[in-house]
Amino acid sequence: MDSTIIKAAIGQAGGARAVADARGLRSEWGVQKWARDGVPAEHVIPLAELTGWITTPHMLSPEIYPHPLDGVPSGARERENAA
Repeated sequence: MDSTIIKAAIGQAGGARAVADARGLRSEWGVQKWARDGVPAEHVIPLAELTGWITTPHMLSPEIYPHPLDGVPSGARERENAA
């Protein structure tokens, strides 16, 4: 778990408040805590999606998503390969 990557992903997603709102969480404090404690499993893919797949599930939680493209939908993979 790399707190720098998690903080960057939260920023890419519009900040802790935006992520909390998108995930139906009551407070941004819980999102900010992810940088210290890691992103809970149920929020990894949604957070990656909120970044536009710039940050992948593997980058956020390599222990759950060990392969670099695990959890990334095929459409996002195709865009990455075309870039």
